[in-house]
Amino acid sequence: MPIKSIQIGQTGLVGVEPKFDYILTDDTVAEVLATGYLNHSVEAGYSFSQGDIVPVITQASPSARKRAGMYQVEHNGANWSLIPLESSPLLTMAQYTTVGGAAAEAITISGVLATDLASVQMVNDGTNNVTVLQAACTANTLTVTFSGNPGTGTVINYWIYRP
Repeated sequence: MPIKSIQIGQTGLVGVEPKFDYILTDDTVAEVLATGYLNHSVEAGYSFSQGDIVPVITQASPSARKRAGMYQVEHNGANWSLIPLESSPLLTMAQYTTVGGAAAEAITISGVLATDLASVQMVNDGTNNVTVLQAACTANTLTVTFSGNPGTGTVINYWIYRP
């Protein structure tokens, strides 16, 4: 089964290390951890860097539950691979569908602190074709600001990290 989508880094961030890349796949965890897993993506023009941190959503079969894992890019010889992230500061992750009404959506997440970091990936930009401009954590809340009112059909994945 193939990689469905890849996002390399975040728009507006240049020269930040490590950078976060994102992968959505139908592959199993065992397939994701195979040596050279990223080789076809590199050949297709995706530019990974050694040490990039990569949240990966896997799904063993169409009816199986989606699982998220944190990996790190490893480059050894001609092979670009993913290895498990040894120590993940990941606090929580989820998929969220917007309720609309304003450009900013406040998502209640118990335990989130203002010092936590958020990363957001657009899954479906909805009927209003919005983009994500910013994601910020405050006490028990992740606020995601879109380029306009996202309406009720926009879907994002989010990850909250504790530095």
